[in-house]
Amino acid sequence: MTTPIQLVPEHASHEVVAVLNGLLEAAKVGALNGIVFGASFKGQRYLCDAAGAMHRNPVLALGVAQMLTEELSHLIRREAGSTML
Repeated sequence: MTTPIQLVPEHASHEVVAVLNGLLEAAKVGALNGIVFGASFKGQRYLCDAAGAMHRNPVLALGVAQMLTEELSHLIRREAGSTML
């Protein structure tokens, strides 16, 4: 069976689409059973939420969110370090 062609608007983030498609495929086969996320939308709007196992286990979701906070903090420090003279 062939997959139908999906048109993605030029302004769409191909990176976001690829990540979401990967997560969707993992969920379809049962490998992904929970997610905690933050998403940004046009107009500086955002959404933070949890679903599945992460929603049922908020302590785990909070731990994963904290790990994300730390990874983003490291990214900010690396970028700031690369711009310093």
